[in-house]
Amino acid sequence: MNITMDALMKETKEPLRRAYWKITVTTVILMMLAAAVSYSALVGTINEIPGLFQRVIANEFSGERTLDFRMVAVVLTMVGGMLMLSLIIKLFLNIFLENPLLVGADKMMLSALEPGEPVVLASLAHAFDSDYLNSVKVMFLKRLFRDLWMLCLIVPGIIKGYEYMLIPYLLAENPYQTWHEVFAKSKQMMKGYKKKAFLIDLYFIPWSILGLLTMGILTVFYIEPKKTLVKADFYLKVKSMYEGENE
Repeated sequence: MNITMDALMKETKEPLRRAYWKITVTTVILMMLAAAVSYSALVGTINEIPGLFQRVIANEFSGERTLDFRMVAVVLTMVGGMLMLSLIIKLFLNIFLENPLLVGADKMMLSALEPGEPVVLASLAHAFDSDYLNSVKVMFLKRLFRDLWMLCLIVPGIIKGYEYMLIPYLLAENPYQTWHEVFAKSKQMMKGYKKKAFLIDLYFIPWSILGLLTMGILTVFYIEPKKTLVKADFYLKVKSMYEGENE
């Protein structure tokens, strides 16, 4: 079976129409959560930095004193601590909230692609209702391993990212698999299909630019729902061919 963008775009047209608002609401929730996590973790801290320095400088120069660099060091230490705390909060929310919701969103997309299958917003909580801690662990390891590869070399990191691409879908269908099983299966299934997955991302780059030109409106109401559904359909096709080869 040859996977083409034309086929993926056509096959996801009816599922998107059938469950449009539920899929759109889901993507909006995920986009808002990602933005809120990043904002709350970093922007609040960054906004405090100028004020801290202004207070230190004002105190030090009052009474014609020279600037005490020990005080500057204290402020820098405080800023570093605040940034570290913010990053820890961001990591915590990403691991225990955002990642499980991504698994639930993929569960919803798979349901939308199955004719006659009910599509419900409650699917977002799928990971929380099943083996939650296993989903948390597997998704954390997925991100960790990919980032470690990225630290070594960018290109191998990108390749590994595509190799691990199917992990959330595998968890969505069976959240009780061990991380060894999920990683091994995703790696086997993606053999020969990483280039196809890369081309999907490449295809949506012009769409993303167009979304920026519309102030994000097109992104929210078409691009992200369509892209998410296309990737879920890609998973189902790869899965079908993998199972056919291993019967």
